[in-house]
Amino acid sequence: MLKNQLQYQPKSPKKIPVTAMEWTDEAKTLFKKIPFFVRPFAKGKIEKLAQDMGATVIDEEIYIQAKAKFNDPSKSGDE
Repeated sequence: MLKNQLQYQPKSPKKIPVTAMEWTDEAKTLFKKIPFFVRPFAKGKIEKLAQDMGATVIDEEIYIQAKAKFNDPSKSGDE
């Protein structure tokens, strides 16, 4: 390699700070009704919604609000 050639150094991906959200037992029970293969995606969406609401704990009420928001047929086109 020549002195003035630079070797490609890929940028490391930006790390998004992950704040562990606490879940109540009731919310965990409801969450387990979601198919296992969708859970990681759903958990992220629910926790993001809770953070946007200023919540630090996901309880049954927040879970139900998230479910209503994300299962809204008018948003999916299934009416």
